[in-house]
Amino acid sequence: MGESDVIYSHTLMQKGSLDYTGKTCLVLGGGDGGLLNELLKEKPKMVTMVDIDETVLSAAKTHLRGVCGSSLDKFKGENYEVIVGDALKLLQDYVTEGRQFDFVLYDLTSIPITPEEEDNDWEFCKATHCLALKVLAPEGYYLTQAHALLAKRSIELFEDLLKKFEIPLKWKRHQAFVPSFSEVWAFFQIWRLKDAQSSA
Repeated sequence: MGESDVIYSHTLMQKGSLDYTGKTCLVLGGGDGGLLNELLKEKPKMVTMVDIDETVLSAAKTHLRGVCGSSLDKFKGENYEVIVGDALKLLQDYVTEGRQFDFVLYDLTSIPITPEEEDNDWEFCKATHCLALKVLAPEGYYLTQAHALLAKRSIELFEDLLKKFEIPLKWKRHQAFVPSFSEVWAFFQIWRLKDAQSSA
C-alpha cells in the first residue's frame, strides 16, 4: 500500500455510499492503518482492528504517515482498538461469544490464484470468510477486497464460494485502479438476503 492508494480504502469501505456514523466495525488485517484511518473519519461508534504483524503496524506508523495518519500512534482510543493477534482465532472467539458488528471489513490476504478451490490457501479463505459472516449483524455489510480483475478464475471461484455459505447472500462487485498495484482491483459488498435475516 502506498500513499497514493487511498482509493483502495475508499473502494473497500464504499466511502460515500455507506453510513458508518454510530456503527460498530471490525477490520480484519489492514496493518498499514489506511482503512482504520479512513473509517475513523466517518464517526463510527467503535472500530476494532486485528492484525497479526506488529512489525508492519510499527513500520506503517513510522514510514506511512500519509496512509495511517495518527491512527496507529496508540493501539486504543476513544472509539477504536487495534489488537495484535490472529484474526481467525479472534473470529472464533467472537462467534462463541455471540458478538456482532454492523460492518466487517476484510483486508487480509487476497483470494488465492489457483485453478481450483482445493488447496490450503482456499481452506483459509473459506474459514475466514465464513467466520466473518457469522459475526456480521443481520442488517450489516461485509466488505472485502478480492484480487486483480485479471484473476478472472479466482474471482469466479470466490463468487461460487459465496453461493455455498449457509446464510443466503447477495453482493455487488466494485473495482478501482490502485496505483501502487498497477492493477484494477476487485472488491465485494456483501449482505444477507432479507428472508434469511428474518429466519436467522
